[in-house]
Amino acid sequence: MKNNIEEEPKCYFERNTIIILIWACFAIAFDVLGYYVLNIPSPWGVFVSIPGLILSIQTLWLILNPYVLFYKTKFEIKQSFIYNKEIYYLDIKLVELKNNNVIITYNDYSKENLPTVGLRNSHRQSMFDTLKQEIELSNLNRDF
Repeated sequence: MKNNIEEEPKCYFERNTIIILIWACFAIAFDVLGYYVLNIPSPWGVFVSIPGLILSIQTLWLILNPYVLFYKTKFEIKQSFIYNKEIYYLDIKLVELKNNNVIITYNDYSKENLPTVGLRNSHRQSMFDTLKQEIELSNLNRDF
């Protein structure tokens, strides 16, 4: 049976405010354009207002969700409405920070780049340090 108790995050890191403002400007521009085209009888109004609606929902989602959430056994990266990644500390062997990307090396020596474009610049190093510390704690507590 699945455990339905939601785990509280230990810490989290916020998004870059400039990126949220850019998304909001695009969403407002498409919404205004869609409203303008819908007011004049034109069948293109629906096609213009749908991207505006999607961008508006994406902007609200970006405002309400932090970029990275750290839990006791895992961390979540919520880069966008579509890209959500949940990674457990047990799966990670090594982590590196290169060129604004976090490079994760898994236990089977496969590598993955996690972009940190939406993360605040002031939080980037502290997020990397927290991730490294959690992985080191996980490595110490492993039995294999």
